[in-house]
This record gives sequence, structure tokens and C-alpha cells, in this order.
Amino acid sequence: MSISVLTGSSQTSAGSAVMPLAPAAGSYGVAIDDPGQTVLVAVDGDLDTPNRIRYAVTNVSDVFKGSDASPAAGQRVDGLSVLCQVTETWKVTESETGSSYYLPMSAHLVLKLPIDASIGSDALAGLIARLVGTLDRGEKGIADNLASLTRGVTHLPEFDAA
Repeated sequence: MSISVLTGSSQTSAGSAVMPLAPAAGSYGVAIDDPGQTVLVAVDGDLDTPNRIRYAVTNVSDVFKGSDASPAAGQRVDGLSVLCQVTETWKVTESETGSSYYLPMSAHLVLKLPIDASIGSDALAGLIARLVGTLDRGEKGIADNLASLTRGVTHLPEFDAA
């Protein structure tokens, strides 16, 4: 059994690596380009396995709301929400019979950040790296930990008090 992904990579049931998506020039077209939102669609793949990338930025009136932090006197409380989203349709083909079925897949990353001159792109890249690192969860690796998480296992025994 294999899974075909429109991005040009493929994942077999044996678990070969899927390369990260980096939108290559010419492989995506702009479907929507409105203030605060752009949607790219894959233009070089099969019509039955669509792939979209969405970028959106919206204003947040109070980034401190719901957080453990409080603003300092006179500090701005407004900010931004930045969304990056990938929506794909995976085609699964049974190698024995040749029959196929489809899987809708979606992943997104949302950054909620204050408008503050001290926040640079390197600091935000570090935040994203730490977020992705949470999927690694220690010695098992991302694939094993995702297998546990998709089965509802969130507890990490290695963090239990001795």
C-alpha cells in the first residue's frame, strides 16, 4: 500500500520520509490574494488530489487575554495572529488490487504575538523549532510519538516525579 501526496513526495506503509514542503516557483498558483490572506494551490498535480497552502494575518485586540502574563504599565496589548496552513488530499492505492481511496489531511501553525520591536524573526524561528520539537518528546522520535498521540496517549512517564 502506498500514499501519494501531490507535493511530489510519497510515503509508503513502510514509513519512508516525506520531504518538507517548500512551495517551488511554478508549482503553485495564487488562488486568493486578499488583504491579510493568500491561498496558493498546486497547479502541477492530479485534480483528484488537491493541495493548498494558506497564509493569513489578523489583528488581535489583546494578546495577554488568556495568558499567564500581564502587560506592564503603558505596554501595548494588541498583536497579530499569523496562520500557515497546508491542506492536502492523499490518495491511497492498494498495491495488490490497484483500488484507491482518499484521505483529507490538514495541518496548521498559528502564532499569536504582541506587536513589540524586541520580537525578531530569529526569536520566532526558535519558538517554532521548540513547538516542532514537542513532537519529538524524548528518545522515541517524532514518528513513534505521533503514533502514540494519534491514539490519544498524551502522558509522558519520563516526566513523572521520582
